[in-house]
This record gives sequence, C-alpha cells and structure tokens, in this order.
Amino acid sequence: MERWRDLILMSTRDRVLVRLPGVQSDSLKGQVDTLLQNYSRRFMDYMDRKIVYRERTEYFDVAEDYPIIKLAAWPIGLDATPEPLVEIFNDNSASPTYTTALTYQDDYRVYTDEDHQGKIKFRSPLLHGAQALKIVWTGGMATKTIITEADGVTANGPPRTLDSALATFEDDLVEVGMTVTVGNDTREITAVVSQTQLEVDADWTSPGSGQTYVVNEAGFVGAYEEIEEALIDQIVFHWKRRDKLDVKAMGVQGGTGVNTTYMDLHPLRLMDGVIDVLHNFRRIQYP
Repeated sequence: MERWRDLILMSTRDRVLVRLPGVQSDSLKGQVDTLLQNYSRRFMDYMDRKIVYRERTEYFDVAEDYPIIKLAAWPIGLDATPEPLVEIFNDNSASPTYTTALTYQDDYRVYTDEDHQGKIKFRSPLLHGAQALKIVWTGGMATKTIITEADGVTANGPPRTLDSALATFEDDLVEVGMTVTVGNDTREITAVVSQTQLEVDADWTSPGSGQTYVVNEAGFVGAYEEIEEALIDQIVFHWKRRDKLDVKAMGVQGGTGVNTTYMDLHPLRLMDGVIDVLHNFRRIQYP
C-alpha cells in the first residue's frame, strides 16, 4: 500500500512554533513534531484523498458503457501541451496486457482542477469486465511542504535569475506568476527556465550566495494555506489541552446533600472549524 509515500507535513515546526512561543526545549519541540505528523495524517485520512503529487496506477471494474471515474489523487497534472498526464487502457481479456491506450478527448475527457476531484468522463463504449480499465496518471496536491532551499542566488541580471543546484522547480510545480523571496526581496517569476533556474521581474538588492529562497505560492503551504492554518489551529488547541481530560459532560448525581460528580469522556476530536475547512477538500464519491 505504501501509505507513507502519500504523507506530506501540512506545515513546519517553525511555523507552528510562532503560535507556541513557550516551546523552547528539544523535548517539547519533539512533541510538536509528533503532533504535526499525526495531524497531517489525520487530515489526509479525513479528506479521503492521496495528497502527494506523483504518478500512480489504478485498476477499475467496468459494468457500464459510459462510466464516470474519480481518481484518488487530484488535481491532475498537465504536460507542456498542455494535456492531462493520464493514460487509459481498456482490456477485458483473461490475461490483460493493457497495451493500446484510449485516445484522449475522442474516448474520454479529464477534469483536471481541484473542484472536479479528478473526474474522468468516457465518451465511447468500454469493454466490460473485472479490472478491465487501467489508468496511469500523475496528480496530487503538492510535492513538498514548502519549496525552499539554502543554495545560492545569482547576482543581478540581465537576465535576473535565481539558481539553485538542488532545486527541482519544474517537478515541484513552480509556475510563472508565482513569487520567490530571498532575504528581504520578493520577486515575481517570469520564466521557469529549468529545474534549477528561475527568471524574475526585477533585480535583487543583495542576493549573495548561500541564502535561503522560498517560492511562496508553491508547495502544500503555498497552495493550500487555509488547510495549513486549520492544522496549526488544531495543534495549538491540542497543545493547550494536552494535560487535561477531554470532558464531554459533567453533573451532580443523587438527592439533597449528595455531591457526587460524573464525567463522560471521549478522545480529542478535530475541531468543528477544522472540519469545515477540510470538508471543502474532501473526496465526494457521487459524480
């Protein structure tokens, strides 16, 4: 199942600790790290979707001519054309080889955006059978928590560039129009030249080398800031109640002069406001 491959931390320890200034020791920071990982997984499970942007393969039974399929990881990636990074095979033989792909647009349409949840709608009849449909696709919410590296910035242009030998800008879904920050400078990206180089719209004031850059709108934090904020709210709420029982109800039993209390306990749950946020990104099964 390789479930670990689909976990992205939905924030960072440093960003959480802005809301928990009293956490100073390594031991306490380790506890925050545990909450960060566990709640990131809890959020992923609640949304019922795969969140890491990568290639996947899934098989589907076919019982009707024009089914509507929803993939487990979306948004769907696009190639340079741009066409969706989806390949579909329909083979209902006893020993299927899945060698001939269906034709995009003629045989099926792909809804690539967040709102349509990776929906594929077929336009031509399919061969029916168990696992008669094989879909290979690339999709997901992000590749990393934050697109950042401490790996040097070029001097002022032209062209005005940012170089990072360890970067994978193209693979990490960095796009023209996003912004990149180095030190006190924030510049708009005008071209994704390669995996390791960006062009920006204005000179750097003092880029130097070995400085840290952050692509602000990329990565999970940049693309889904409302989920990150909900995660931090949940962790802070948990942290402040970590030494307390989670009390569902209290009362007094007995008649006059009797002072006996009772408590009905339940495990700590996601806050209502957090659920409201996550519900907007949750997989819905109906077409």
